[in-house]
Amino acid sequence: MLGDNHYIHRLRVSCLKQPLFHRHQLLALDHELALATNSTDIDHYLAQSRNLLELARASLLDRAANSLANALRYDDPWVAAASGIEYLAALKGENHAELYTHLLAGQQAAAPLRVHSALVQSYFERLFLGLLHIHTSHQNRDEVQLEIGLNFNQLCNADPRFVASDWISRPRYRLRLPWPEAPLHGWLHPLWAAAPTQAQQLPANPGAILDAARARWQSSIRGYTGNWPAADPVEIPSAQLLTDKHLDRQQAWPDALLARHWIAARGAIASATTSTSLEAICEDQQSRFQIEAIWNSLWLSGLLAPLRAVATHAWANDPDSAAALGKASATTYTLTGYGPKALLRSPRVQSFIAQNLVPNLRGSLDSLGAAAGEAGFDLIREARLWQNLAAPISFERALTQPDPPLQLQPVHYWNQILAQADLPH
Repeated sequence: MLGDNHYIHRLRVSCLKQPLFHRHQLLALDHELALATNSTDIDHYLAQSRNLLELARASLLDRAANSLANALRYDDPWVAAASGIEYLAALKGENHAELYTHLLAGQQAAAPLRVHSALVQSYFERLFLGLLHIHTSHQNRDEVQLEIGLNFNQLCNADPRFVASDWISRPRYRLRLPWPEAPLHGWLHPLWAAAPTQAQQLPANPGAILDAARARWQSSIRGYTGNWPAADPVEIPSAQLLTDKHLDRQQAWPDALLARHWIAARGAIASATTSTSLEAICEDQQSRFQIEAIWNSLWLSGLLAPLRAVATHAWANDPDSAAALGKASATTYTLTGYGPKALLRSPRVQSFIAQNLVPNLRGSLDSLGAAAGEAGFDLIREARLWQNLAAPISFERALTQPDPPLQLQPVHYWNQILAQADLPH
C-alpha cells in the first residue's frame, strides 16, 4: 500500500543505523507498517493511524529521551528534569494539534529548569575565574572579591550539592577543573563559613516515572513481524556550518585543545543519519564544549598568570605589582608545578607566545574579542603596555629570580589523571 521507497521505509533504514537515538521511532514505524498491512486502502490506514500520530509522537519522545540521557551523562539534574517534563507532555494528545499544544506547554514548563542549569554553570565559571584572579593579580581586587562572594552565594543557593564535604566529587564540577583538589579547597575554605544554609531542592530524577510512562505507551503500539522492503535512507541537511565557524576562528586565535574538540564534533555531526540523531549529537557536543571551554580557560589562565604578572610589573614597577608577581608565581607553581622560567619551556605556553601573543603585540585588537574557552587576552593587554610604555619585551630578562624545583602536577581531564605532556598544545 505504501509503495516502493516510501518515507516510512526510508526512515526506518536511517533509524536502524543509530538505534539508540531512535528507540521510540523504531517501535512506531513497526506500528505504522502493521496498520498499513491490515488496512483496506490509504484512507482506512490514515484513519487508523490518525495521520501517523504515533510516529510524530515517537520523534518527540526520542528527542526528550536523548536529551535526558545527555543530561545524565554530564551530571545535569535540571536539564534531566526538564527533559522528563517534555517527555511526559509528548505522551498527551489524541491528534496532532493536541500533541503539539501539550508539547508547547511542556517546553514552557521545562524552560525555567534549563535556565537554572545555565545559571549554575555560569556561577561556577565566574567563581573560579575570580578565585584564580584573586590569587594571581593585584588589579581590581575589591571588585573581583565582591563578585566571588556573589557567585559563591548564588551557586550555594542554586545547588544543594555544592557543599564543602563533597562538591568536588560531582562530575558537573570536577570535569570543569584541571587542577589538584588541595588548592581548590584552600581557595574556598574562607567562603564556606558564611555559606547560605538554605538551598533550592534538586529536582527528582525522572527515570522511574519515565520508564513506567514509556511502558504504557509501548503497550498501545502494535508490533510487526513481517519483512520490511528495501529502501534508501532519508537525506538530512548538512550541519557542518555549526563547526566551520569555530574552526575558522583558529585562523585568528589558534588553540589546539579547542580545535581538537571541534574537529571531533565535525566527525560526530557528520555521522548523523536523521534529524533526531543530528539534534542529539549536537546537544552532546555542545555539552562537551561547555565543559571543555571552562576547563581550557582555567588551565591556560593559570599557566599564563606569572607571565601576565611579569608584564604588569615590567611597566608598573611598583610594590603592588612586585607582590602580585610573587603571588602569581607561587599560585601557578602550586597548581601546575611550573616555576616562571620553566613556563617558558612549556609546550602550551610556547605555542601561545608564538601563535597568539607575538602576532597581537602590534595593531588593533578591536576585532579580537574573546570567545568561549579562550584565555590569555589579559597577558596580551599587559604585554602591549610593557612594549609601548617601557621597553621591548623579554620574559627571560625580566625573570631574575631562580625557579623552584620543577614538580609537574597531574592534570584532571575528562575523568582521567594525565601528565601535562599528554595534553594537546
